[in-house]
Amino acid sequence: MAMDYSIILFANAAMQGAIRGSQKVLQALREKGSLDSVIAELTPWDERQRLVRKPHFDQLELRYSDETA
Repeated sequence: MAMDYSIILFANAAMQGAIRGSQKVLQALREKGSLDSVIAELTPWDERQRLVRKPHFDQLELRYSDETA
């Protein structure tokens, strides 16, 4: 009997991709001592900063450091 629906769970795929990517980068560092062979697979620095909301935290630092000075 057909159920006429399907479910796709992407969260696990993202986690597996992150683990695999981490293993590949760490292996390159261990074997070659540099990231040169995997640099194209790394997230650009500006994107990393955006994802961790670095500008937001920089603004908070400025705001609260000014108040305590």
